[in-house]
Amino acid sequence: MTARARRGRIAVAAAAGIAGVMCTAGAPAAMAGESSGSAGRHCLADADDGRLRCFATFAEVMEHATGGRVTDAPADPVTAVRSAAFQKKVNADGEELPEAATNRVVQPSDVVIGTFFTQKRYGGASLTLWGARPCGDHDKEVFYWNLDDKWKNKISSVQPWANCRIQLHPQPDLAGGVEGPYTENTIDVGASADNRAQSVSFR
Repeated sequence: MTARARRGRIAVAAAAGIAGVMCTAGAPAAMAGESSGSAGRHCLADADDGRLRCFATFAEVMEHATGGRVTDAPADPVTAVRSAAFQKKVNADGEELPEAATNRVVQPSDVVIGTFFTQKRYGGASLTLWGARPCGDHDKEVFYWNLDDKWKNKISSVQPWANCRIQLHPQPDLAGGVEGPYTENTIDVGASADNRAQSVSFR
């Protein structure tokens, strides 16, 4: 199974001005003890380097996505989506990681940027993406991701994180049009987008 991720143009403020960054990466094999295949019901992907891992529970995904900072995520994604306290905790980027988080797979600055579900109302399997920073410039793609074959044409509901606005595209590399942006938890992406996304972007 392969997964391919690309970071879209990222606006970076600097003394010299604004620069765009584009990264492309393939997904290496999953870490020991984790599944890169369909055995894992809930998956986690790095929007920067393409690493994809799957786990048995949504709680495990969130623990890894936050580098061990969030260890008490609800096991049920529907409960997690409806919990304002949980969402606030996940969105609190930039905090120090606990020393006990020995299995962390991200840096303290990495943040959860979006979760996708294969069924309406946040049901079915889930795919969560993290990136190096929250979204800020809503006029440009901050991140984008080409969905793996196992995830193409399967997205029915979405949850944006970290100030991101999610867009769905019916072809790879953001081609074929756009649906969205989805700026808040969305139980149904709509008839024109349901089970049609092959790439996703974040603004």
